[in-house]
Amino acid sequence: MAKKIYIAGKIGGLPEPVFMYKFRAAERLFQSLGWDVVNPTTLPHNHDKSWSSYMLEDLNALAQCDACYFMDDWVDSPGAKIEHAFAVRAGKQIIYQNVEKEVVNG
Repeated sequence: MAKKIYIAGKIGGLPEPVFMYKFRAAERLFQSLGWDVVNPTTLPHNHDKSWSSYMLEDLNALAQCDACYFMDDWVDSPGAKIEHAFAVRAGKQIIYQNVEKEVVNG
């Protein structure tokens, strides 16, 4: 069975075509490597569309994954920072877009 990976990065404040493109590119990359991919931009989001509702749904999706991929701009996103803290505490495998930008977790 393929491992499942969640994609994290900045969404808020970006034009929809920009964040959709970069999340889809990451999704295709990991699919080509044999992963089952959870792309938060394509989740059904059947809720009140508040920020907290998006976060709860996204964290639930992340909880079901083996790993999380953090695009470079995750550090500019309050939501992705929460996802990062959750992934670290939950012991998920963490993959950063660029290793040189990796954050040391203490």
